[in-house]
Amino acid sequence: MAAQMGRQLGFGGYIAEDQAVTVRPSSTVLFCVDSFDRYATPTDSQFGLSSPYSFSITRNQNIFTGFFKRIALTEIVFPYYIPNINPRTNSMSVIYNGGAEVALTIANGFYTPTALATAIQVALIPLTNGGTTVTYVSPGRFSFDVGAGNDLILFPSGDTGSFGLVDLIGGDGDWVSGNQILIGKITRCRYTEYMDIVSSQLTYNQDLKDATSTNGISRDVLARIYLETEDQSGTVPGTYPFTIYRQFATPKQIKWNETQPIGNLTFEVYDDRGILLSGNDTGANGDQIFPDWRMSLLISEN
Repeated sequence: MAAQMGRQLGFGGYIAEDQAVTVRPSSTVLFCVDSFDRYATPTDSQFGLSSPYSFSITRNQNIFTGFFKRIALTEIVFPYYIPNINPRTNSMSVIYNGGAEVALTIANGFYTPTALATAIQVALIPLTNGGTTVTYVSPGRFSFDVGAGNDLILFPSGDTGSFGLVDLIGGDGDWVSGNQILIGKITRCRYTEYMDIVSSQLTYNQDLKDATSTNGISRDVLARIYLETEDQSGTVPGTYPFTIYRQFATPKQIKWNETQPIGNLTFEVYDDRGILLSGNDTGANGDQIFPDWRMSLLISEN
């Protein structure tokens, strides 16, 4: 605001002056990031595999050179296309009535919980002689009815320390039926609860480091993007492809060394178990098929 000075008559006839201080907001500029910019030219995007979840932006000159002290993430658009049934979550092992361990595998893709219950039931037909009924019941639990006198054990296949189909449907370790019914924990039946977007170059200068309650994971993040939306349709986000849009009313403020430019950058996107997202791991037949994501940052002088 412009400086102002007024004169008024005070007590005893003295003249008092009101003074106002000039206030000017910090100068800010937009820094817009698009994962598609990992390609030097649009033609480059037609060749080879390049993931929007792990990439570098390399330029011949600095992206930003100037005396700025702060970076703030204000907006992000993230199309979510990681199917809940993928090579990490598409299988489990089955033992029926004390028989041999048999692998059960579901085709990769997006499944609502009800559709997944049907797919598992179909896959169990040859393994349990068609005697198992699988349903998804309120308030969000998978139920296996194996019939009187039968017994069913479901347990992780392969690496027991990884997240798999048993976890996705609410099981826990070796999941044994009792009284002919096996019922799991409440589950939202999705691959991940959130994504962490990381760029070590942009968070390099922050003195106060980010932290998480997740055991064994410690890294600074630009943003944690939760899958929840304002959609009240009742369908769980993460069981179908959709786009996440976030505009942060209180953005994360990142300290910056004013003598340091912004040069080449790397970006990585991790799931809620700290695993780097990859199309090859999620049944996409190539990372380049995933849609690109975008974000806007504000760079300010102080």
